Amino acid sequence: MNKMFTATGVLQLAQAGHLKLTDPIGKYLTDYPNKDLAAKVTIPHLLTHTGGTGDIFGPEFDKNRLTLKTLADYVTLYGKRAPEFEPGARFAYSNYGFILLGVLIEKVSGVSYYDYVHSHVFQPAGMTRTDSLPEVEKVEGRAVGYMYKDDKWKPNNDTLPVRGTSAGGGYSTVGDLTAFANAIMEHKLLNAEYSRIYGSAD
Repeated sequence: MNKMFTATGVLQLAQAGHLKLTDPIGKYLTDYPNKDLAAKVTIPHLLTHTGGTGDIFGPEFDKNRLTLKTLADYVTLYGKRAPEFEPGARFAYSNYGFILLGVLIEKVSGVSYYDYVHSHVFQPAGMTRTDSLPEVEKVEGRAVGYMYKDDKWKPNNDTLPVRGTSAGGGYSTVGDLTAFANAIMEHKLLNAEYSRIYGSAD
């Protein structure tokens, strides 16, 4: 769910002139480990899941789950990977691509992803019960997910990231999501031009 907040943040920074949507991510993430990927994958590739950047879930995630506490930790773990296909060649859903967009927001804005979306998305939209606090922190009313394992239903906490990321894992309410949708439609978060881009990128 956080992807729509991440896309909004990226487009806000573009609207403000802090980045260009046509740029490769390497222009901003200058220390990205895989230089070939950084040079070829553009911001629109990430927004549209066409960058070939792959996913975060799998054996490596399972092994390192508890150490992945910041967006930078994901880059440390996955940043040396080559693209799975030539960027722009096709669509393949990529959580890691949206991790990179979160890192981009941090680099360009100079604040953490979480602080950015709180100040520039949640507050202006009037969203008071939306966040991505770590799983170990008690959040009143936060729903618990379950999975069927070993012939019984069990909480899925031990399969989740330590904290929601720019790719997902946050929580919200119906009221807050309505406020977000209204803020987009009423151009409180993005002007008309960038709201149209949002519709084609998300």
